[in-house]
Amino acid sequence: MEKEDDAGSSRGGHEKARSYRRTRGLSFCPTNGSTDATPPSPDHLVEMEFLLPVDPGVRVLHSYYLADALGADSGMAYDEWSKGSSSSSHGGVLGDLGSYTNDAILKEIDDVIEASDGESIMLEQLRSIVESRLPKSLVDRQHLCLLHQYSLNKSSGRSIRGTTKIYDRPHVSTFYRRGRQEQGGAAAVVEPNYKVPPASLTFTGFATKFVNLSPDPLNLYWDGGRIPSGPRAGELQTVLVGTVPSMESIGTASFPGHSFYMTPTYDKNHQLQRWAITEDEPVLYYDPVLGDLSTEGQRAEVERLTRSGKWTEKRRFEREAWMVDRSFGRDYLVETGRAWLANFPQPYLNQYYGEVKDEIRNVDATETVQNDGHGLHMRPADYIGQVHTLNTSNLYYTDLPSTLERLTERDYRPEAEEKRRLDMSQFQSNSPNTKKKAAGGDDEVDNAVMSLKAKA
Repeated sequence: MEKEDDAGSSRGGHEKARSYRRTRGLSFCPTNGSTDATPPSPDHLVEMEFLLPVDPGVRVLHSYYLADALGADSGMAYDEWSKGSSSSSHGGVLGDLGSYTNDAILKEIDDVIEASDGESIMLEQLRSIVESRLPKSLVDRQHLCLLHQYSLNKSSGRSIRGTTKIYDRPHVSTFYRRGRQEQGGAAAVVEPNYKVPPASLTFTGFATKFVNLSPDPLNLYWDGGRIPSGPRAGELQTVLVGTVPSMESIGTASFPGHSFYMTPTYDKNHQLQRWAITEDEPVLYYDPVLGDLSTEGQRAEVERLTRSGKWTEKRRFEREAWMVDRSFGRDYLVETGRAWLANFPQPYLNQYYGEVKDEIRNVDATETVQNDGHGLHMRPADYIGQVHTLNTSNLYYTDLPSTLERLTERDYRPEAEEKRRLDMSQFQSNSPNTKKKAAGGDDEVDNAVMSLKAKA
């Protein structure tokens, strides 16, 4: 069974969303595990190595790579493939991908390994297997290297190695001008020759994250204890943080010693699990089905639940994606000393800015930038008091548009965006060099230049 390729057409919305790739920034080549030390970039991005278990690490990441190739909104590429397609923008056809638990590509790799008495597969042989089901233009080299590691390590059970870029937090002294020096018109960070005065720790808050690995949606509550005084003295003070769907997470701010608990959505008094929060463990998991089992026991039980039909393949994928995320989080904590609060894989973001001149960075905020990471129109706050000057062609609105309709997926296509820009121009100032009165005030607003000052 074959279907025409519709890669890239599934993910709607803005061009930036359509070009989004979960796996961008991940590297699995070469497979020998050696990486050259790289100096920090201007964005303070450094390379980090991580280890993931072969099972379910390869299966989860393989699904992500397929989803990126197909332009699927979900990480479950198989769901997207099964819907069929209507175009062939890449000039190829899609072969049968199978399903998450019975992936056709991984099954063929297993068959080849078995036929060769456990020998690994050459990279070009892997390429031919993948290209038999994906158009050549959609095959990612890092995807092939991931599968090559799978063929090397499957029989031994060794972990697979990958690298990505992470944020290297600069020393606090560089946030002050005294910890910097000017070189050739650019502000260069140097080792300070002074000591930053000690500060009293007055704020001890931090971010927390709660993951619901149960098959049902649950409510998360903050427990403030009993109210000490006032008309409600003695009553329990609880606040609903939110409802957490199955295999999803929710985040909130907390302090050491805060208490939280989860309940069924239909009974707030039935506490399924409580936590007293510490900064050492800000990511908490509620796992009533498999939490008490060993790693091998969990794998066997997941396999049983899937085969019996009690779990769908989608649920199994979502759970195993969390296991991969948790595994990456351990390496991230060791490398950075910080808890991993995002979702893996998370493509790193490249800030873009132009030439540095004294304390002013002159940039075109509408310029399109191509980077190896995902471009982000965000300016770095390198030090306290830094000023950025942004030049933009998005002019100041002098009148309220007569119609403000909710945008749909079709409204993000290039021709629709251009028409919308022209329609909106009648409500904007006529010249980027003309200063206009701000609506509702007497201050003049320069439509061409905005100055933003980063302050502590």
